[in-house]
Amino acid sequence: MEHDVAHTGREANLLHQCRSALFWGQEWKRPDLIVPYQVSGHASDGDALVDAWRKAQAASLSDAELIDEWARILGIRIGTSGWLRKAADRRMAAANGVPV
Repeated sequence: MEHDVAHTGREANLLHQCRSALFWGQEWKRPDLIVPYQVSGHASDGDALVDAWRKAQAASLSDAELIDEWARILGIRIGTSGWLRKAADRRMAAANGVPV
């Protein structure tokens, strides 16, 4: 099996939105931003994504390592093809003006 996806794409997207709301809610001292995610039961997974980002920043981890950790939290396996890492590498190359 090449990869398994534990969360649906919609759930993974929702969790990343939750991560953003948690991060900015803390930065802006606006706890009300996370209320919808608390009600829906997504706040703890969103917290895990924010914690992973903070740990990655503190440990100077690469973007690829952070993406791997987020994939682990979301229940996404990279698999033998490395599809998640390849997508991240293409995105980073494009963002830096490097031909893909």
